[in-house]
Amino acid sequence: MQKRSIEFIANLMKEVYEEIEPKTKVNYHARLQKALVNSAVYFNLKGSPEYKFIYDEKKGKIDIVWWNKDNVLVTAIEIDSSLRKKSMRKLLSSNALYKIQVYYGQEPESSIRKFRASYDSEKEVIFIHLPLDLMRSKEVETIEQYSLFD
Repeated sequence: MQKRSIEFIANLMKEVYEEIEPKTKVNYHARLQKALVNSAVYFNLKGSPEYKFIYDEKKGKIDIVWWNKDNVLVTAIEIDSSLRKKSMRKLLSSNALYKIQVYYGQEPESSIRKFRASYDSEKEVIFIHLPLDLMRSKEVETIEQYSLFD
């Protein structure tokens, strides 16, 4: 299932990027999260967004989780545009069989390797990287304010 789910998620990341407008980080995160929740059925699982749990003695949420029919946590997925140690800690604290970090930021591979070595030296987390060119929402608002087609 691991190889199949990695390929599936990578393809889904590309599809969502092509479909969304405007191409903002917030829009991408929301659409990818929804797509991943709904995609659990392809693996005979059920998906849930914003799974609440306690990690490092703090309350937190994992972006997406997939459960089997016995309500066993199979997959935990975090979606990020930057390398976030908080996301890595949440994934590593979960009891999911598969822990997946979806990263769509622009950091070079050397920075990613260093980050992973620092926070996941045992390589428990499956890391999927697809660098995408996305804007912040406020950048879109600024562009729209100065549209030539008003």
